[in-house]
Amino acid sequence: MNVALPGLIDPANSALRVAPNLGWKDLSPVDTSPISRALEPVAGRAVTVEIGNEANLGALAQIALGALHTFVYVSAEVGIGSSIVLDKDVFLGRRGWSGELGHVTVDPSGPLCSCGSRGCLEQYAGQASLMKNAGLPDDTPVSVLVERLEVGDETAHSAVQIAGEALGRALADFINLIDIHMVVLGGIYHELASFLTPVVEDKLKAHVLSAKWSTFEVIAAPIGEGASLLGGATSVTRAVSADPARWISESEDA
Repeated sequence: MNVALPGLIDPANSALRVAPNLGWKDLSPVDTSPISRALEPVAGRAVTVEIGNEANLGALAQIALGALHTFVYVSAEVGIGSSIVLDKDVFLGRRGWSGELGHVTVDPSGPLCSCGSRGCLEQYAGQASLMKNAGLPDDTPVSVLVERLEVGDETAHSAVQIAGEALGRALADFINLIDIHMVVLGGIYHELASFLTPVVEDKLKAHVLSAKWSTFEVIAAPIGEGASLLGGATSVTRAVSADPARWISESEDA
């Protein structure tokens, strides 16, 4: 079983190096024993609980449907995480820390971020910033923002415009570096996709060097709510498929 967490996770030793929006750092390893104990009566056996990056698990859920192969998955809540998927495999980087799109600098002189840097994408396109710019409390459900957008609320549309422009600029840097032309929007962006997509696509066309000879596809994630949950289950089934012998007990082998 996997628990989805936002932040830098070391897959080698179940350590959470930092999760700025949770105020957590240097948890090595993350103590998952309470979850294991709670699940044991239901499962009827000891349950191994591992941790995984929320965006990477969300990307696995999209891959599981079989229609998407190579894309950048962007998952937004309070923070903004992303995952690079190449031919149905999540690219983790050398230490498993790739995809921190939320901490790409949009404006070096911008507001202080929870990570300690300034002007990070999260400060313009994260949930709290979106709601604040729309004149709503930080913890307002995204459905309320969608309702305001649907009735033409100018403040709400301005907030989405700011977020979409910042997101588009950050994604343009990604695309210039890794040459992936599909962007899949998850988390709260899943519900906002119809409003965000035109803004993001305009920025990609303006700032991606290959735009003259390329097309971009920015879509709502096929799986929105519960993507990380499904991705956690998918990661287990992928592990079984990759090494089935590991999951056969000695008694069954005999």
